[in-house]
Amino acid sequence: KTINVPIIDNGAVNTARTFTVTLSGAVGATLGTPASTTVTITDDDNTLQFSAATATVAEGTATLNITVTRLGGAAAIASVDWATADGTALSGSDFGAQGVAVPLTGTLNWGAGDAASKMIAIPILNDLVVEGAKTFTVNLSNVAGTGASIGTNATITVTINDNDAGVVLSAANYNVSETGGTVTITANRIGPATAAATVTWTTSNGTATAGTDFGTSGSGVQRTGTITWTAGT
Repeated sequence: KTINVPIIDNGAVNTARTFTVTLSGAVGATLGTPASTTVTITDDDNTLQFSAATATVAEGTATLNITVTRLGGAAAIASVDWATADGTALSGSDFGAQGVAVPLTGTLNWGAGDAASKMIAIPILNDLVVEGAKTFTVNLSNVAGTGASIGTNATITVTINDNDAGVVLSAANYNVSETGGTVTITANRIGPATAAATVTWTTSNGTATAGTDFGTSGSGVQRTGTITWTAGT
């Protein structure tokens, strides 16, 4: 004789769970062994997601490997598409193929029973430009497979740290109100700082002129100065 127990598909990602079915109250018969059976429910729900929400790589590193994990059931096949998106780091200039300014794309595939993590390999480009840290993102989309979905970490933000030593201004533009105060402009030292460094700064007229709009009132002399960093700072 058969016993039928309905199994509920709850849509949640779980580890394998168990329940038991036990025979009892026999009439006209004696219970033998086994009189109890354990049923294991293998989850068919699984999430595909990045192992972390952020990653950091140094410019000059040949390849950044990004991990995508499969959590939950792995009985069925699954797949997910991925694509890069420019931020301050640009495809073709900072990552990808040199000179090819298109997003990097691909598809990750899992076979039935495959719960192993998969890797996305992103080439990192090296240049000689002092530019500070830059970022881009990689996004997951178009998941396929029984019970498969994209998890919480659907996007990873990648930071490329510049390996070129130098000095940069913190912003290309500043806005300041005409109030008779001061505009403070920040210069950042980036890259290796093993030696001392010095840089000279100088103002120059645009539509605003020295002595009338900035500097010392009545003096057309441009402002200039020197910024110095000691070794290790």
